[in-house]
Amino acid sequence: MIYVPNKEDYKCFIVRDKDTIRAYKQIPETNSSVDYTDFYFNSHYLSRNDTEVFNRYQELPTCLDNSQITSDIYYRNDMPDILLMFLILCIFCFLIPLKIFVRLFRRFQ
Repeated sequence: MIYVPNKEDYKCFIVRDKDTIRAYKQIPETNSSVDYTDFYFNSHYLSRNDTEVFNRYQELPTCLDNSQITSDIYYRNDMPDILLMFLILCIFCFLIPLKIFVRLFRRFQ
């Protein structure tokens, strides 16, 4: 499964290279221009919007099957990074202040 944010906003998905998934807002047709978003999934899903023009001499892209695309957050490939940051934030925001608070009130007993 391949994670794409806001999957419902797009009609066609292609894999451009090892780091990029292109999501078209409409299915590409000959002699038309289609808005797309490039998702860089190895760069924490940064995205870039643009328009691509298809003329009659250009080969149309082959869309991936929608069953291969998901918007379920558990399929993100940067989930370990997110969990690590969450753990670090928990330690600094909760554990350290809690220890300080407990030591402070232990002195007043």
